Amino acid sequence: MMMNSSPFAAEGTSVTPIPYVAYESEGLFLQGIEGGYHITASAEEKKAGFFLDVVGSGRFRAGETRQKFTVDVGLRAGMRSDFGVFDVTFLQDVTGTSNGQEVIGAYSYTFHDQRYKWIFTPRVGMSWMSRKMANYVWGVTQGQHNKMVVDNVENSDKPVLPIYEPGAAVMNYFAGATLVHRFDDHWSAFALSQVTRLDRKITDNPGIDKDYDLTLGMGVSYSF
Repeated sequence: MMMNSSPFAAEGTSVTPIPYVAYESEGLFLQGIEGGYHITASAEEKKAGFFLDVVGSGRFRAGETRQKFTVDVGLRAGMRSDFGVFDVTFLQDVTGTSNGQEVIGAYSYTFHDQRYKWIFTPRVGMSWMSRKMANYVWGVTQGQHNKMVVDNVENSDKPVLPIYEPGAAVMNYFAGATLVHRFDDHWSAFALSQVTRLDRKITDNPGIDKDYDLTLGMGVSYSF
């Protein structure tokens, strides 16, 4: 289950149930709505060295009035060492919805007990979005605005957001953490959080009243 506190005015917290399945083999992997293929063997968990992955990931837009699910595909490269993990991910929208790109740079460090029963991973980083991706993720089109007006007439509790596009590439900064508790070799419970500091070109939108985007999640996973 994913919960998002929308930065858009008049919107509350949206809750999205998401099936979560974890799968890991020598090459293929699946973690919730992200999956891919390890090109290099060093991508294996707990193994130091350079790694390169092909990744595919689902994307939900912030806010309850513009929600739509799209898919991005790209590459992730990084270095795993005793000092943590540095990685850079390039993503391209493959649904034809935005035709935009995103580049994410991140650093994470994992704390765990000797048996890997408890695993805690804080993560910080930055995200560059192309103009097309920024407009899709954070903008409100004429068509979306018109639909909100109609919905508001039928239900006055529905918000109406103003038409807006960032109109340029944006840079956001984020921090988050993941906590995993393993019950056995297959079943685990997890909780995750991420707060993103939004670029000024996003918060200049008169329909946004917060300068951050907050996402929380929790659930149970089964690993094959």
